[in-house]
Amino acid sequence: MKVTAIVLICSLFSINIVGQNPNKIALIVAISKYPASSGWGELSSINDVKLIKDALMKQGFKEQNIAVITDRQATLAGMKEAFDKYLIQRAQPGDIAVFHFSGHGQQIEDDNGDEADGLDESIIPYDAPLHYRAGADNHFRDDLLGQKLALLRSKLGEKGNLLVIIDACHSGTMTRGVGRKRGTNEIYASPSFKIKQGIVRKITDDAYNIINETKGMAPMAGYFASSPEESNQEAVLPDGTGAGSLSLAFSRALTNAEKNTTYRGLFDNIKVEMSSLVSRQTPLAEGDLDYVLFGGKGVGKPLYYTVTKDSVAKTLTIPVGKIYGIFANTTLKLYKADTRDTANASILTHAVITDAGDYTSEIKLDKMIPDAQLKNAWVYLDQVNFGDLGVKVKINVADPALAKSVKELFTNIKQATLVENAADLFIESGMNAFSQDSIYLVNAGEMVIFQVDKHLENQALYNALSMKIGDYARAKYLRSLSLSNNDYKVTVEFVPLKCVANCSTPRSAEYMDVNIKTRSDQSGNVTFKDGDKFRLNITNHSDQKILYYTVLDIQPDNVVNVLIPGRRDQAEEFRILQGQTVKLEKIFTIGPPFGVDVLKVIASDVPLDMRDIFESRATNMSTRGGALNPFEKLVAGTFKAEGNNKRGPKEEAIQPDAVNIVTLPYHITQ
Repeated sequence: MKVTAIVLICSLFSINIVGQNPNKIALIVAISKYPASSGWGELSSINDVKLIKDALMKQGFKEQNIAVITDRQATLAGMKEAFDKYLIQRAQPGDIAVFHFSGHGQQIEDDNGDEADGLDESIIPYDAPLHYRAGADNHFRDDLLGQKLALLRSKLGEKGNLLVIIDACHSGTMTRGVGRKRGTNEIYASPSFKIKQGIVRKITDDAYNIINETKGMAPMAGYFASSPEESNQEAVLPDGTGAGSLSLAFSRALTNAEKNTTYRGLFDNIKVEMSSLVSRQTPLAEGDLDYVLFGGKGVGKPLYYTVTKDSVAKTLTIPVGKIYGIFANTTLKLYKADTRDTANASILTHAVITDAGDYTSEIKLDKMIPDAQLKNAWVYLDQVNFGDLGVKVKINVADPALAKSVKELFTNIKQATLVENAADLFIESGMNAFSQDSIYLVNAGEMVIFQVDKHLENQALYNALSMKIGDYARAKYLRSLSLSNNDYKVTVEFVPLKCVANCSTPRSAEYMDVNIKTRSDQSGNVTFKDGDKFRLNITNHSDQKILYYTVLDIQPDNVVNVLIPGRRDQAEEFRILQGQTVKLEKIFTIGPPFGVDVLKVIASDVPLDMRDIFESRATNMSTRGGALNPFEKLVAGTFKAEGNNKRGPKEEAIQPDAVNIVTLPYHITQ
């Protein structure tokens, strides 16, 4: 029989395991440079290899058990051979196996009549063409992938674990050409082919043709980078190069996962990461999401790091860096091995990160300690610098004179660095289907952040661009900012509202609570339409008798609003007693701009009030009287980078447990 499986759209698949000492094996396929004759554009897939390898090795995978094939090796024949050799033949009952693909994806004319709409999904090997060529497709179809996965799942058995990461996409409606995307909306089909009308493709369509549902097989779950109508946008790494958005989000989420994290919990963290990296994509999930990650065989998030000493280069390094949100000037504390109660332990020495790389960072000790102590020392983060607010900008302006003028403006916008490749923002005029009569500031997801007549006076253009770039950087920084403290642990629930009386008069309208499932899909993505209303439930799960909270709203257009406390409120009013659930009476109404909106609920043991910071753009940071607390100071520092300033919050370090942040991304549609 045919199992209800998972449509191949930009996806990753995950399984539970309960073996004793499972072997961990992986195959990574990454194609960046397809042949020029193929018609496929160049990608940054090669950068995904390091992301996935590093994340897997942090979970106990040995490097020698992670096979990698790239570009010319990854033909259709090469991929089939590698899948057989490195996964199916190696797999034993109870093992953990991972298959990762980074490259293009495409829909293709069904070749065996098993698809309702006449289309297969496929990932694109090195030797598969973009445009139809009779008898020479070489596509890795979903049928073939289903067969391979079924064989592998059978070898792994019911106690095994299969994880498949496919950072590709076959569809997309964004066609202007801003930024790199994976996949195409061109269907690979013969001239006579016609799509069957009236068929709506869903995640649960029978895409893989996996025979025998799960009996005797490792169970399967999946994550997807985007919905069928969206393209899969590449993300920008800290060094300015590109990477797969799903690969980067997954690697960060996996590295920060706890031992008891479920696949649903991991997906929640992937959604948060994706909301910062590619704010117009909708990640999706399917399958057995409530199993614990790797059946409890994952390593979990490290509580501490150890030091590696290079006697030749005379450097000391720790295994964390910018990929995972740790930057130079972060301070550290070194303790004796097995020190878990740092509050009552003696410190061997302090240290600081002097140079943060992507995956490792060089450190400098305040004072030298014996090598024997250094080798075994446990290193804890102290005051963390989460990076600056630098923005990479690419200029796509057709008029040479206008391009020159715009480039000259950026000599004074120190926050922005002009680049030719992967970029956060684009200046567009007369290219990529943008009018030559205007200047547009556009993000990688093709949302127009700012538009102005190209004849605007230079100083006014500088002021506007500087502010809009600052807003973008601030919003991106705050979206990805993650601080955790179980002593301040809260949970937050969306509660949609339905008007039941006096609906034509908003001031006197009466509402009833509605189940959140009416506004969410099977992946847990919450979607509200223009005009919808909701409120929040917040529960104090901590050991604190009283917690205070504030709520920030980060709009798709990068405007940040302080929702709580409101304009007429006192910050001290927003508190929760231990074990209490506060059902907020405040009602929030959804409206444009459309896209991914993010709520940040920040819990602390002191009242937080950031209204003055945002209303005055931090020009007067203490108008309410009294000094800012560390978190408020960190947020105020996000305004320091605008215009002629080079630095932002890198000047403001903060303890990683200063507050507890709950991040809730949701989608706003028309």
